[in-house]
Amino acid sequence: MRRKLLRNIAGEIKTFLQQHKNTQIIIVHGAGQPGHSIAQKYRLASGVRNNRDKIYGSLLCNAAIEKLDEEMIAIFLKAGLNVCTVDALSVITQKNKKMHTFDTTAIKNALAHHTIPILHGQMVFDNTETLSICSGDTIATYLADHFSAKKLLFASDVDGVLTKDPFVFPHAKLITKIATRDILHSRQTTLSKSHNTDVTDGLLGKIRSLDHLLTKNSVKEVVIFNGLKKERFGLALTDKKFPCTKITLRDK
Repeated sequence: MRRKLLRNIAGEIKTFLQQHKNTQIIIVHGAGQPGHSIAQKYRLASGVRNNRDKIYGSLLCNAAIEKLDEEMIAIFLKAGLNVCTVDALSVITQKNKKMHTFDTTAIKNALAHHTIPILHGQMVFDNTETLSICSGDTIATYLADHFSAKKLLFASDVDGVLTKDPFVFPHAKLITKIATRDILHSRQTTLSKSHNTDVTDGLLGKIRSLDHLLTKNSVKEVVIFNGLKKERFGLALTDKKFPCTKITLRDK
């Protein structure tokens, strides 16, 4: 767990909110290395279907993610941010591995009381699969659409969408503006999966979640940036120019 980075990110968010007192933020994080490793070990991406070993693996996976979340919450609270966890397992159900219902009441209450709700990807109950993965990317995109967010930010391990995988091709060029349809179908880009264990397809999963879930045309800007560089969070929040990819959504 990158505790120093999280402390720096908390500081960037606090500074931003002090300068923009009327802005509301929802934070969604991923499962982390422990969660993804367990999901891979028990092959949870393929569904559970009442398999006892996979049900156990699902609960083990959630426990690992909750431990990560607790540490993150502690760091953010120590930084002076009013944050609270909203457990996805309690508010989301899926069907055939797709989001089916999402009770956002707790999130609305948190925002109404000037609190930052924090959610994370995890295993949730599924009407056909018993349990299935609901990724943080899916949750973030749904909430941006549901709450008519002005901006949706995705922190990645690269600067944005590049012409090739920069971990393989160091001279790959950053694409600063592009449409979702061009990312998914253009030969000019090569979407990489995560460079760690990730059962939700990394950057590719983020783009797919955008293409299918944003429907209200309310999100004005989607930005993918390098979340491993602490100062990038503050720049992304304040609209300042920095290396990133701004995405134009389909039919906008």
